[in-house]
Amino acid sequence: MVTVNGRPLSIVNDSGFKKIINPILESFGNTFSINQRNVRKNVIETANLVISDLKNLVKNRILSLKIDGATRLDKSILGINVQFISDESTHVVKTLAMIELTESHTANYLKKKVLEVLNKYDIKQQQILTITTDSACNMVKMVECMSNIERDEFLIENNNMESISNDTTEHIDDENVETVPMDNFPEGRLCPEEINGLLGELDTETTIDHLQLENIEMEFLTDIHIVVNEPKPVTVSIRCSAHTLQLCIEDALKTRNSSLIISKARSAVKKLRIPTVAGILKKMKQKGAIIDVETRWCSKFDMLKRLLDLKSTCVDLCDTFKELKLTENEWSSIEKMLQALSPAKTATIELQKETLTLGDFFGVWLKCYTCTKLVDSGLANDIIIAMDTRGSVLKNNSVFLAAIYLDPRFQWYLSQTDKYAAKLLLKDIWTIIMWLETGIETESNISVPPIESFVDDSLNDDLEQYIRSQSSASDSLDLSFSFQNSNSMSDIRRIIDDFDNVPRLHHSTNILEYWRNCINSKPELHKLAMVLLAVPATQVSVERAFSGLKFILSDLRSSLKTDMLENILMIRNNHTFK
Repeated sequence: MVTVNGRPLSIVNDSGFKKIINPILESFGNTFSINQRNVRKNVIETANLVISDLKNLVKNRILSLKIDGATRLDKSILGINVQFISDESTHVVKTLAMIELTESHTANYLKKKVLEVLNKYDIKQQQILTITTDSACNMVKMVECMSNIERDEFLIENNNMESISNDTTEHIDDENVETVPMDNFPEGRLCPEEINGLLGELDTETTIDHLQLENIEMEFLTDIHIVVNEPKPVTVSIRCSAHTLQLCIEDALKTRNSSLIISKARSAVKKLRIPTVAGILKKMKQKGAIIDVETRWCSKFDMLKRLLDLKSTCVDLCDTFKELKLTENEWSSIEKMLQALSPAKTATIELQKETLTLGDFFGVWLKCYTCTKLVDSGLANDIIIAMDTRGSVLKNNSVFLAAIYLDPRFQWYLSQTDKYAAKLLLKDIWTIIMWLETGIETESNISVPPIESFVDDSLNDDLEQYIRSQSSASDSLDLSFSFQNSNSMSDIRRIIDDFDNVPRLHHSTNILEYWRNCINSKPELHKLAMVLLAVPATQVSVERAFSGLKFILSDLRSSLKTDMLENILMIRNNHTFK
């Protein structure tokens, strides 16, 4: 009652509650009592059990975090959710913490609080693959700071290992060293042309430039001499796709023409909502007008749609209420705005799924983009421009590229340079998987599974036709990173590389089900896919967790102490996700 249903601790003192519970206590001979102190103690113990269970649940797993903040009354709360795919290949979403923030929400302060939570659960740096946040500057900066900390600590640890290694080189067993024949590498610093020579013949569009040289050369040189050690963390920031789409629409709606139409519509809606007019609508059995929330564009869509439904009523009443008088051009503009916003409205609903994968997000985004492009209006063009600008931040991301590489529905989208970046990250993730499973890099022999041909042509909609037209134009240039040596890392490279140009699946295919069926035929890729399919494209689950704040932090319960508030929220939210 106190945690799940949001009742106050003082409920045990209510006369009505006592009338219900006292006969039950008497039947047990009054051997125990129920009071505020006992309930408080039970809440603390239950919260500790939840934390203990979660600690065991996330042990030695690669995890994705979702972080968001909310304010209720005079309290600011930071919510941290964790997401992964269980051994049964199902998504698991849990709340790690609901923390009350008592200082200014700077990136460094948020980073400190997140690290405290990770330490409480004994989560290693290497376990955190992604952190999904909205586009707020402090959130983005926080993830950047955490990534820098992880890289710095990794370099310090590796430098210490190098010092030990240099002092005891003659004692290092050959089995602990992975080498690549030096014949594959020119002497001295590699120039761009030499790097491209190692990668294979490239065309002018995919040639590695000087800006990419340093990272690519580091990857090659790292493979020359790998000391068995902790793998480097690869934590990557993921922008919430739902929030990004909202920003795209808000950017488009800021144009003068759109703003004027919305302002005129809002004035009409306000008049429709006054008691006199609302009463007339009720007598006419019409639905009531909807007023928008200025910070949420979806409410603008709902407002305009309902106003258009009430057009005939507005025309009938415009002589009496001048605010309801709109010209035919203004009604036409509202209709065109709804046509332009409709694909984004549908996409926003689809992006609310808690288990949305990065591939699913891309399909939703692509459908929204193509459908909006078919609308002939200035607002639609503005939306397309905004999606091009903000969408690049979502898609120019190494984890996104790796997830799309392992998604046969959309692998066609990747350029050869994108695929190369994806393969490098997949190799790093594999190293972490093996380290978490065995404590050392894998030494097992890995067989290369065959690639199955599976394309579902049962559905042939507009999006599928568009995808076919785009994917058929993809070139067959091979940017392989396979080496001539026969060590374990080259085996996983070969397995990853052989998945390139996999036969395309229909965009509506259930990708999680596809990889469930590949657990035996492609066991290594299945492990990688389970990690990347768990990466959340949004942090809507955190927003939903915050919905409980209005029940827990009511006007009559605003004096809850910080520790009790956090314990109640932990129990409530993890009960919800069961």
